[in-house]
Amino acid sequence: MINILNKFKDCLIIIGLGCLCLAFFLPNTSNFSSSLFKEFFAVLGFLFILTVQFFFLKKIVVPSKLFILFILFIFLFIQYVFNLIINFQDLFFNLIYISIFFLSIIFGLNSKKYNNSVLIHWILFSLIFSALVSFLISLNQKIRIIESPYLFCVSYNGRATANLGQPNQLSTLTLMAFFSLFYLKKYYKINKLFFYTIIISLIFCNVLTQSRSAWLSVILISTFFITKFPDKKNVLSVFCLNLVFWLSTILIPFFFNYFYPIGNSYTTLDRMKLSSSRFDIWPQLFLATFDKPFLGYGAGQVGLAQIESISNASTRGEWFTYSHNIFLDFVIWYGWIVGSLVSFFIISLLIKISKSDLNRNKTYLFIIILVFFFHCLLEYPYSYFYFLIPIGIISGFLLKLKSDGVFVLKKIYLCIVIFLSWLLFALFTYQLIELDEKKESYSLQYLFKSSVKPIQSNLFILDGYSEKLDIEYLDYCYLIKNRDKEFFRRVAYRYPSTVSVSKYYSTQSDNLKNAENIVQAYQVISNRVYQPNIKKCNN
Repeated sequence: MINILNKFKDCLIIIGLGCLCLAFFLPNTSNFSSSLFKEFFAVLGFLFILTVQFFFLKKIVVPSKLFILFILFIFLFIQYVFNLIINFQDLFFNLIYISIFFLSIIFGLNSKKYNNSVLIHWILFSLIFSALVSFLISLNQKIRIIESPYLFCVSYNGRATANLGQPNQLSTLTLMAFFSLFYLKKYYKINKLFFYTIIISLIFCNVLTQSRSAWLSVILISTFFITKFPDKKNVLSVFCLNLVFWLSTILIPFFFNYFYPIGNSYTTLDRMKLSSSRFDIWPQLFLATFDKPFLGYGAGQVGLAQIESISNASTRGEWFTYSHNIFLDFVIWYGWIVGSLVSFFIISLLIKISKSDLNRNKTYLFIIILVFFFHCLLEYPYSYFYFLIPIGIISGFLLKLKSDGVFVLKKIYLCIVIFLSWLLFALFTYQLIELDEKKESYSLQYLFKSSVKPIQSNLFILDGYSEKLDIEYLDYCYLIKNRDKEFFRRVAYRYPSTVSVSKYYSTQSDNLKNAENIVQAYQVISNRVYQPNIKKCNN
């Protein structure tokens, strides 16, 4: 019986790790979110390994500061009540992101307490495996050997993306895998040739992304490591790895531009000279925080902050869903008071981990967290479960809490947490399938019929995406009879497009001044002259 249980446990772990890897490999994108399916499998994989750990342990230790989580939840509900969070969908996603991150920390904390480091090792191996497969896919993007619907064959302006579809995400993954390998080297006999082959492959892959965030990370991490371990051997190792990285960064783009000119890469000098739209948007978004300093714009509402604070001098041709800086996002979402407290919590967590008697090997794990953190200052890997989950697990594994800093949770409560987690996941899956069916039905009717018939669905979790479909496909005259004007405004500001802005503008025909702001904002973010026509309906 015990053997059967152990085999079942191993099977669930393998399935879970497979799902985590699949999150990095899936080429599928969604009309609603480019990473929706990837994150779906990341959460599914985490639920499998979480269930295994929680089910086979009699007790679980939980940080005593868990009350912070509930205070933040209450604040989010207050934002929703005051209509700062536009859709329930945005509230749901934010609650889930925060919950998953805390659960992953608890997972790592208990893995350390019960000496279950092997599972942590396999999670790190899955990161390395995912990065190596992504390296092969990114090579294929450059030299175009295989054409397949399962591979992203088009690069991002000559920069490698693999199936992640975004070069900075691939860069984050390769750096995390790089230091995972150094950490695992102590516990497993890895052939030197094999080890350095993987190291060179990961460096090569990172170079192909031409990520300036990675360049900054390499400089900061190298400085941190030689400051912490200043002996000659470490300094020499860091110097050699940096030499390989920076020479590759300069030479590899020239190589591909010469031999494979079809998918031209930027030269390193070009990348250094190029400006970034995030530096242009930061001043605008920073000033926008003072318009709503106490409660913020609502969790996940950076796009709304951009639209409401837009002017002719604002960044043109780009609509931001994140500011590309984690601390600025917090202040925009939650206001200055709560945003500063959340930022302080993140920084204090980093400091607490750094002071937890890190030896050289555990420092590699801490550097993985630093890689993620540095990228959060210029990108937004914190918005993806497939990065957030490993970082939470590693953070929990490195945390050193005193006995009075934790409390023990009985197994009955663990069972409730697991049951509710799977129930929510099943409910979300059902709603996702229903939403996909609605999208397919609307699309087919739009192509082959004169009008689109509305579908009455109870998509309360994915209400934002559902409303977006309605305003895109359904006739304006039907909508104006069956929906209030707030519906049009809500969709236009949350999902600005030619259709949503035009239909909202038409609802304001008696007072166009109210709609001019969104029209002007849309002209800026779309970088084109646009003046919607007022739609008329027969009574």
